[in-house]
Amino acid sequence: MFASRKLLQHLQQSITLFSQFRMASSSSTGFRVALLQLTVTADKSKNVANAVRRLQQAKLNGCTLAILPECFNSPYNTALFKEYSEVIPGGETSEALSQAAKSNEMYIVGGSIPEICDGKVYNTCTVWDPNGNLIAKHRKVL
Repeated sequence: MFASRKLLQHLQQSITLFSQFRMASSSSTGFRVALLQLTVTADKSKNVANAVRRLQQAKLNGCTLAILPECFNSPYNTALFKEYSEVIPGGETSEALSQAAKSNEMYIVGGSIPEICDGKVYNTCTVWDPNGNLIAKHRKVL
């Protein structure tokens, strides 16, 4: 499991808030979670675009929380992580996840992506709120 205590606390608070909202709304009967599994290629941009399409499909299916798999934007090969790494926030993938969260009004757990920071590479999980804000990230040291 790659979740930190802070991340788990935030998700617990979010679920509690969502549950309170659901109870206050007569039209809601629960919430749906999408657990996405994606085919990954060597083309980072295509992988990210595919993830965004699947997030849109999840929203159309009524999901308010979507969870992407580890290394959904790149092949899972630690020797390639530096080549595929990006800054978080601000990189191609994190910008796409932020926009997807906002446009689909959903929470997104961004599986993990290779992150570069101060010359070090991490396998990093991000969490985005329905406003497109990065609310948590957890780095797994390689």
